[in-house]
Amino acid sequence: VVFITGAVPGDVVDLLVHRKKKSFAEATATRILSPSPHRESPFCKHFGTCGGCTWQDLAYPVQLAFKRQESIDNLERLGGLVLPEVPPTLASPHTRHYRNKLEYTFSAQRWFTKEELDRGEPIADRQALGYHLPGRFDKVLDITECSLQPHPSDAVRNFIRAYSAKHGLGFYNIRQHQGWLRTLTLRTTTTGEVMVLLAFGHEDREPREALMAALQNEF
Repeated sequence: VVFITGAVPGDVVDLLVHRKKKSFAEATATRILSPSPHRESPFCKHFGTCGGCTWQDLAYPVQLAFKRQESIDNLERLGGLVLPEVPPTLASPHTRHYRNKLEYTFSAQRWFTKEELDRGEPIADRQALGYHLPGRFDKVLDITECSLQPHPSDAVRNFIRAYSAKHGLGFYNIRQHQGWLRTLTLRTTTTGEVMVLLAFGHEDREPREALMAALQNEF
């Protein structure tokens, strides 16, 4: 059994195996030789680096079929249960903007994308407000847009990012456990209410109140 990152069922790919055990291996797809008929173009520009979504490149009806099969496998093969006929997975009416809670992390040392490094230009802005990379507690990708949560989630996050950079507010260094801004949590509701929660590394009343006042004034 080979667990593959970067491919969908039906792809024919070249692989780089980076972990090998007796009963399984883990690999990353390095080149798609023949794309799957179930493959779709991801709608998010951060897809492939960000760890927020993993199945955007797989057609939604096929996602539902695989979720059904995974549930059956877990209960029958792993759980040893005898199941009746399992009905199809119910589809959501929304494949974007359906989350009511997201948490972002501030980082003083952000993750640089391959495109940024390939340009070979000096990178002045090293701060991030975004998501952790898969499996990396200390690596954060700066997010400019996210389709998981409805408006005004993006606007709130980008405003706080820009305000903090303009006023020199320190982002948290995850490895050194130092810094001021730590996490941002956004909650939205179907009735249009929004909750913004900011976590700080330590108390600093004056800039905290100024930031909150600017946020409230903007929104």
